[in-house]
Amino acid sequence: MPEFLQQAKPHCLYFAGFITDKEQVKRDIALIKKNYGNDVRFHIFDCESKNVNSTKGKPGFEGILEFTGSEIAAKGEKFVREEARKLGEALLHVGINMVFAPCFDLDLGSSIISGNGRSYSANPDVAFQMSDAFAEELEKLGIRTIAKHFPGHGSADGDSHLGTVYADPNTFDIELKPFVKSLEKKA
Repeated sequence: MPEFLQQAKPHCLYFAGFITDKEQVKRDIALIKKNYGNDVRFHIFDCESKNVNSTKGKPGFEGILEFTGSEIAAKGEKFVREEARKLGEALLHVGINMVFAPCFDLDLGSSIISGNGRSYSANPDVAFQMSDAFAEELEKLGIRTIAKHFPGHGSADGDSHLGTVYADPNTFDIELKPFVKSLEKKA
């Protein structure tokens, strides 16, 4: 077995269906830490925007990500940062230290992206600016982020959770731009 796998630590991903309220998450994480110490490295939520948000409708998480990605972007970068900070502070309070977010995908008509209000924009520069600001604010608080999803998802003709989808090869170059800009910034 490769060395890096021998040293890998497990993580816990919390799905919205198993979350009852903010205090329950806090208790669960405390119990995991008590039983496993630092062996569980990451406690992860999926929190992109209004419709893909592990905190949605859960007591104690009111006022967190109540807007779609495009609604957040329309209010500007300052608002994006405020939303990310509110989310980050709530997650830190319970012990979450990683999120599947932000969504770098472009809003190009995909039912899984456009239909769920996940993308910030069809414009790659705006999508990058807003996604990058969201990630920066969370990372300032010590929460790691995982950019979602992948180039091509914004034009996919269906839900990739349910089966094979077709991504328009003519949009690949434009869909790649926010991801490339993010990688270049971090390099």
